[in-house]
Amino acid sequence: MLKKFLLACISCMMLFSCAYAENELDYKEVRAKALKGDAKSQYNLGVIYDEGYKGVKKNQKEAIKWYRKAASQNYPEAFYNLGVAYAHGFGVKKDETEAVKWYLKAAEHGLSVAYYNLGVMYLNGRGVKLNYDEAFNWFKKASDMGDDEADMAIATMFHKGMGVKQNEIEAVKWYRKAADRGNIEGIFLLGEAYANGNGIARDINEACKIFILLAEEGYPYAQHDLGIMYLRGEGVERNDAQGIEWLRKAAQQGHELSQEKLNELGQTW
Repeated sequence: MLKKFLLACISCMMLFSCAYAENELDYKEVRAKALKGDAKSQYNLGVIYDEGYKGVKKNQKEAIKWYRKAASQNYPEAFYNLGVAYAHGFGVKKDETEAVKWYLKAAEHGLSVAYYNLGVMYLNGRGVKLNYDEAFNWFKKASDMGDDEADMAIATMFHKGMGVKQNEIEAVKWYRKAADRGNIEGIFLLGEAYANGNGIARDINEACKIFILLAEEGYPYAQHDLGIMYLRGEGVERNDAQGIEWLRKAAQQGHELSQEKLNELGQTW
């Protein structure tokens, strides 16, 4: 049976980073409009300083100044970026309670990334008291707006039994939803479910199809599993050379299990 790949520890689930400005911004034009009080331009100027856009020196404190100006005019993305800044300590002293306050303001304006980040905060008790029900509700709101990372968060909650009864069938349903939206990890974990028969009837051939698709796209976890399948002759005709080649591709991307297996086989990577 293939070694089960688990999602990263839920406490390490990543917050989405700053919302971005429009492409091809002209710094002088944006700054001129921002100085005249245009909220969108104030926000975009904040992003320019935040990212060090097109030769402008990165200055997160200056970015915060312009985000605040845009936020004072109820610009939703500015609320969100202020939340990110406080969550990580970008240009301000880290303050997760303050981050939640800004995420909530962004959420009131319908930003799905704010829904997702609020889910992460409630899931881990960051800036708020840990509350799985609140986390699930925020993830569900984000999912309803097409957020595939929220789909994965809900899948993880069902997989680990966090605030809900552990249910692999439900987890697979959410992996599939994320996969249908193009989430690479969702596609991979759906393949793992088929390979191991977790939450779905075991189908090694379907698992193999998924791993081949992802391996050819350079996804190291799939390269590892495909390599093992070739070595074992599961879902494919046994081919040690092919198995070693796929393990080597994964190992060269830092996949530790592949590195260990190649060492065990006396192979270089």
